[in-house]
Amino acid sequence: MTDASRRAQRARANLRALTPPDVSHAPASVAALRNGAALLWNNPFNDATAWAGTLDTVGLPDAVRSRHATLTAGFAGTPAVVALAEAAEEAARDVSLSKDVRERCEEIGSRSRLLATWLGHYPSALVAMHEADLAAGATVDDAERRLLLTTRAELSYVAHLILLGNYDANRDAVRTEVRKIVWGDLGAEGELVKFWQSLDRPRGAVRDDTGHDPRDFAPDWVDDDFLADLETARAARRAEGLVVIESVAHLPGTAKDGVRPTGGGATPRAEFASLAGVRLRCVPPPDLPAVRARLVSRYPHAAAVIDRILSLAVEQPYARLRPVLLVGPPGCGKTRLAREICEGLGLAVTVYSCAGVSDASLIGTSRQWGTGRASVPLQAIKRAMTATVAIVVDEIEKAAESRHNGNAQDGLLSMLDHASRYHDPYLECDTDLSGVTFLATANSLAGITDPLRDRFLVLAMPAPTRESLPALIEGILQDLRAELGQDEAWLPALDGEEQAAVVANHRPGGSIRSLRRLVEAAVASRTVLSPRH
Repeated sequence: MTDASRRAQRARANLRALTPPDVSHAPASVAALRNGAALLWNNPFNDATAWAGTLDTVGLPDAVRSRHATLTAGFAGTPAVVALAEAAEEAARDVSLSKDVRERCEEIGSRSRLLATWLGHYPSALVAMHEADLAAGATVDDAERRLLLTTRAELSYVAHLILLGNYDANRDAVRTEVRKIVWGDLGAEGELVKFWQSLDRPRGAVRDDTGHDPRDFAPDWVDDDFLADLETARAARRAEGLVVIESVAHLPGTAKDGVRPTGGGATPRAEFASLAGVRLRCVPPPDLPAVRARLVSRYPHAAAVIDRILSLAVEQPYARLRPVLLVGPPGCGKTRLAREICEGLGLAVTVYSCAGVSDASLIGTSRQWGTGRASVPLQAIKRAMTATVAIVVDEIEKAAESRHNGNAQDGLLSMLDHASRYHDPYLECDTDLSGVTFLATANSLAGITDPLRDRFLVLAMPAPTRESLPALIEGILQDLRAELGQDEAWLPALDGEEQAAVVANHRPGGSIRSLRRLVEAAVASRTVLSPRH
């Protein structure tokens, strides 16, 4: 066994030993919380009350004991927890106290800061994040460092939500879901670091006779201009298009590759002959700053999400994104935003709802069945006659878990892993789906298998804020005009009184669907209240 394999084996064993259970039945210690332990009943208020009841303050300074008494009296709110943290931290710095007392106060201060973070206190989140970072730097154990770095990223994520005003301390703090999200982000950051470390590696000594660096991978005649021309040629080739289906000659029938049969197609061969052997166009990259400006004007509360997704399209040879999963509460605009991002990239969009789906028809069904059909992406490519299309897999967590007739999540996993050579069961041949963009939405990560979740960049979709309502209202009006075939002259913007009424009746954290109903009611009231002549 090599040193690397021994290290990996030890790390896995330690990770299993150090990872706390998903549910806590008693208040956890600071060390356990930093390793990812759940709050009591996943609720910071309940955890604070229970923890205060178990805390032994005998022998501690009066300031700490009085702040603790406030907590035990039932005032387990943010001010009381922060006050206890500040008193304990001040006592921990008092060198006149014994070492044991200072260490106990330090423990109380650290745990109070963690609690205050989940109660929505931004300064405490910064302190807790700093302490998790110090703990990660002090350990040499791979497993413990992973857990601590994940906690640091988790606290940073919560602090970001607090700063944006999108954090709700009254909701259950399910740490496992947040930690899965931030672990994916850490992986993406790690890949970027490895990439730049490989580029920034120390150069070898230059030979005096030729000037060639022995660490260069290319022969002497390959210079920077040659490599730039080579990359330009490759990009141009990719931009020419993709051959999605090489041939359908293996299927029964007489239709020829690349020829559209007269009278339509009643067989799989005739149905897809027009695509066979044809290099389909790829949608060129759009003006990303212009796309961003339009999207942010319509969804100002989701600006960070929009920036992260559009960053994936930078320097791509054609319009395409890596798989992205938007997670957020019902009605926060996930599907709407996913569709508009893809439309902004110039892609034809197909929304495939997984709610109630109990089979794997997403990936196609065999032609041995009377209801056989090609995969949903291949059908979308055929409709658009472009190799780059977008599939919005809506409410992916609601797909049935049974595998009796196939499973949508299992099928999607196979499609993502083998996109460039996906074997379509209907055509019984490999198809190139590498130009397809997959965006998925979910109300929560529960119900999504871990392997599938690992294939997506998981982003949290924030709920609309009060400040974003005017922009969202205008976006809804634009949608209504398009649906009704009217322009702004026939369907003008809401006046001050109408907009104030909509904003006043929209509850904080409410969905965009409820906001649309309010806007529709305001528009309908114009007809009811308008004078008749």
